[in-house]
Amino acid sequence: MLFDEVLLPLRDVTRLPWIPGRRPGKKLSFPTVWRWATKGLRGKDKTVIRLETCRVGGMLCTSELAVRRFFEALTEHDPNIAPAMIPRSPAARARASARAAKILESKGI
Repeated sequence: MLFDEVLLPLRDVTRLPWIPGRRPGKKLSFPTVWRWATKGLRGKDKTVIRLETCRVGGMLCTSELAVRRFFEALTEHDPNIAPAMIPRSPAARARASARAAKILESKGI
């Protein structure tokens, strides 16, 4: 939950060092962060994904973890990004290796 995390004003999201700007050497613009929080972005299934925020006095705040969750949700809803490969267990790798060895042996390789 957002209130259990360290809150930061929306303006400070632009200063997070791990978020790149649209152009090399430029930081993320505040209007972009504002749109993420107010209008959100559409996912592939037309759902709107918004940056989690809360109001502290007259200031709109979020957290670094909320920004990370926002990016993860966008990534999950992007049809152009292949899902991450799940590593196989050692037993599954051994079975696949044995199958490949049988195929190669049957072909005389």
